Amino acid sequence: MKKLALYVCMALYISLTACEDDYTNEGIFNLSQTEFKDLSHEGEELSIEITAYDGWVATSQVDWCKLSDTEGRGESILRITVSPNIEQDRTGIIELRTQRETRTISISQKALPAGSELHYKLPIVIHVIYDDPSDPRQNPDGKYLQDVIAGVNRAYKGIGENSSNMNLEFVPATTDPQGNLMTEPGIDRVQWVSSTMEMTDVMFSNERKYNHFLWDPNEYVNVLLYTFDTSTDPTMGNVMGVSTFPYSPSSNPMEGTETVPYSHLKLENLKFAYCVSINNIYVTSANYLFPEFGELDAQQLSIQNTLTHELGHYLGLRHVFSESEQLACADTDYCDDTKSYNKTEYEYTLSDLAEQWQNDPSFRTEENFKKAFQRTCCDNSTFEAHNIMDYAYCYSDEFTAEQRMRVRHVLEYSPLIPGPKKGRAANTRVAEGTIDLPVTVMCAPQKAR
Repeated sequence: MKKLALYVCMALYISLTACEDDYTNEGIFNLSQTEFKDLSHEGEELSIEITAYDGWVATSQVDWCKLSDTEGRGESILRITVSPNIEQDRTGIIELRTQRETRTISISQKALPAGSELHYKLPIVIHVIYDDPSDPRQNPDGKYLQDVIAGVNRAYKGIGENSSNMNLEFVPATTDPQGNLMTEPGIDRVQWVSSTMEMTDVMFSNERKYNHFLWDPNEYVNVLLYTFDTSTDPTMGNVMGVSTFPYSPSSNPMEGTETVPYSHLKLENLKFAYCVSINNIYVTSANYLFPEFGELDAQQLSIQNTLTHELGHYLGLRHVFSESEQLACADTDYCDDTKSYNKTEYEYTLSDLAEQWQNDPSFRTEENFKKAFQRTCCDNSTFEAHNIMDYAYCYSDEFTAEQRMRVRHVLEYSPLIPGPKKGRAANTRVAEGTIDLPVTVMCAPQKAR
């Protein structure tokens, strides 16, 4: 009995002590820092240590300060992501409340200096849609996909002798829309009923059938990797990729894009899948028409080249060759410094080259291989194909200065593109619910049929 009484007394003591500790901690509300001054225009991630045993709730009063959490208890860390600033100096407030009091965190940020240009960092996520996890085409290795993104970035930095540096970077996303760290940055693996889908349905359906694959386009560039269905149209096997084309707000239009009366759109406004689609049958590189020239020949069908090209469409670039329905040779890409040509005429020339190559071993020389990269311009001059927005055969290592200007316009003004935008304060019209928007889809390089 004495031992039982002793145990009861000890338990009661511990309980009372714990209650006393809880009571002692009640009302404690400490923040490690309450003011951040003159942050860089490039944006930063801030960390606040919070002690609040009553629990806390946080609210950002500005959209350029995003919170990692909106509530917590005890000892915790709140991370605040401050977006880049390309307009004017600004100040924002983060409010934190407990049951007993309210405190604020003040954040001031400098604007991009006059005459400077922001290096845009666009989070990218490749949604790998597969049904057989062991199939390397459906479910490719993570390092392979990371290498593809790295190759895309080299192209946008300017790998060709005459290429413009686009001053942007596709950064593999590190967190998902719920704020969870991704085990494979930039890769979202989705096991689905089938890896095969009808590309035209994915890209043009206005019934939100495929939007569940997408993450917020304002925060991520979405790339869907799947098999293009050929059951109803066998030529779909020749299509390597497609992309939606961006919008321009009516307050800052850009020639060659559809204009919308909104400076900001959200995923919930879209009836269709706003994304890039890549055909996974080209994941494993294969030689094309001139296999004796190995890597440069296989490069024409590479996923890396295709994604680089497709992201050009996603950022407002059209094909450099003539796409006029009336004229065989016309300048239709809104860039005077790209050379246009008659693509149909070139395809006949390429077909003749390939036929000679196959039938005559003596024809298989480097000199004749290089003829595949030659074009006849609309003014009858000849040139070597280097532009990334061309089709095979092409060295695919060049963007021009005017192409760069178009991309910068899209980055700075277009809705549904990650990164800070200009002019939103002057255009405050907000879209509500799903809305009807024109759908423009551009096609990536196609394999010869």
